[in-house]
Amino acid sequence: MKKQFLLREFFKLCPDGICDVEVLNEQERKLVREEKAMFLIGVMQRADAENGNGRTYPREILEREMKNYEQVIAESRAVG
Repeated sequence: MKKQFLLREFFKLCPDGICDVEVLNEQERKLVREEKAMFLIGVMQRADAENGNGRTYPREILEREMKNYEQVIAESRAVG
C-alpha cells in the first residue's frame, strides 16, 4: 500500500491560541461550537507585492481572478 502524506502550513494567530480581541459574533461562535465551522481571518493575497513563494501578481490579474471566483461562489461550486 502506498503511503500518502498531508502537507500543511501552520501560522500561529494568537499566543497560546488565545486572542486578545474577539473577532467572531455570537452566530459565528455558535457555528464553531455546534457545527465545527472554521473562520479564517487575515491577508490572503496582496497585489504587486512578493508573496511567500517569491511570486508577484499584478493587481489586474488578481481582480480578474476574484471576479472569476465570485462566479464560482454564485453557482455554489466553491469548495475548500
